[in-house]
Amino acid sequence: KKLENNYKNLVKYLPDFCDCICIVKCNGYGHDAIQEALVLQNCGAKFFGVAALQEAVSLRKAGIVGDILILGHTVKEEMSLLFEYNFIQTVGDVDYGYALLEHAKVHNHVYRIHYKIDTGMHRLGITDHVSIFALRDLANEEHLTLEGCFSHFAVADSFTHEDIAFTYQQKSLFDAWVKEAKAVGIDVGKLHLSASAAIVNYPDIVYDYCRPGILLLGFDSGDMKYPYVREQ
Repeated sequence: KKLENNYKNLVKYLPDFCDCICIVKCNGYGHDAIQEALVLQNCGAKFFGVAALQEAVSLRKAGIVGDILILGHTVKEEMSLLFEYNFIQTVGDVDYGYALLEHAKVHNHVYRIHYKIDTGMHRLGITDHVSIFALRDLANEEHLTLEGCFSHFAVADSFTHEDIAFTYQQKSLFDAWVKEAKAVGIDVGKLHLSASAAIVNYPDIVYDYCRPGILLLGFDSGDMKYPYVREQ
């Protein structure tokens, strides 16, 4: 019930145009990803995110019918499962994107993808050294469908002046990349940047999706200012 209330209160808080990608990685942060996802699905959630392929397969087999974004890379030996289960694969570097493309061509598959852009987190993501034209050519391949682009804030859970400035710098870098991508003919699809901390700490930063994770469980991710009632 608490999970239901947290999700419903979050949906009420968000602008109408912003939907949730409910992050249930790491076994739902230790709270049983399958049960959490099923509860959220019953509340109306239609999009989920996980760290790895096997987490996504477990959700699909348990009855999750919505979209599932895999945030980490899937190894070549298991790429066919992306097509079989209709998952969305994150592409965090251009070499991986072309490896995914080659596999898709060999097996006559079409893989759904989101580009992840590195704006300062430095965990995984396409850097500014990568040619925007290479990314355009990759996105235009018939065996890949680019459905979205995203990045990840590094310090959105901190209120120091330096970290606030860095968060807005990341947003500016993301916006600049999106503008450049559109200028060269990339259909960037849906955009998402804010995870749990940024959703509540930076309500002025809103895109097509947000990615609540531990937020749905009512827990803090560093310093967080909740604008609505949450339950743990």
